[in-house]
Amino acid sequence: MNTLDIFIEKGKKIGIEIGKLDVVENLLRNTDFSTLKIAELTGVSESMVNRILNQINGH
Repeated sequence: MNTLDIFIEKGKKIGIEIGKLDVVENLLRNTDFSTLKIAELTGVSESMVNRILNQINGH
């Protein structure tokens, strides 16, 4: 794997993580799902979901 391939793969991983966080935020804003359910659906930790929820709520 050359350097360009490494950067492309890293970019893909970052893009996927950003996309997950957008999905978490949308689920928090538009559903009544628990933070645990959102974590399970998106594959992020429940603590990450709680951090995003706190940001939404201005804490």
